[in-house]
Amino acid sequence: PVSERIKLALRGNRETRMLLLRDANKMIRRFVLQNPRIGDEEIIAVAKNRSADDELLRMIGESREWTKNYQVRLSLVTNPKTPLVLALRFLTGLNERDVRMLAKSKNVSATVANAAKRIVLQKTGGQG
Repeated sequence: PVSERIKLALRGNRETRMLLLRDANKMIRRFVLQNPRIGDEEIIAVAKNRSADDELLRMIGESREWTKNYQVRLSLVTNPKTPLVLALRFLTGLNERDVRMLAKSKNVSATVANAAKRIVLQKTGGQG
C-alpha cells in the first residue's frame, strides 16, 4: 500500500530508495528525496537519469543543500528534462571546459547549447 511505501521512502536504505525512485506514484518519489539519509551520489544519479521526471529534477535544483555540489549542477544542466530556467541558472556557474562541452553537445536542449555557445564566445572575446 501507498502508506507503507511512503514509510519506506522516508526511512529505507539505499537499495529501497533507488527502487522507490522508479515508483509510478509521484508522491512516493517526492518522499524519497525527503529521506534524511539520501546521499549526494544518489542525487547525482537521479539528476543524470534521463527518465527522471521534471518535478524531481526541479526539487533537486531548488535545494541549496544539493546544488552546492558541482556534479549535481552539471548533471542537471546536461539532463534534457531539467526545466530550462534551472538549467540556464546553473550553466553560468560551470567551469569553462564543461561549458565548451555543452556548447557542442547534441544531448542537451538547443536553448542550453546556444546559451553555452554565447558564454564561450563572451569568454573568448568572439573568437569561438
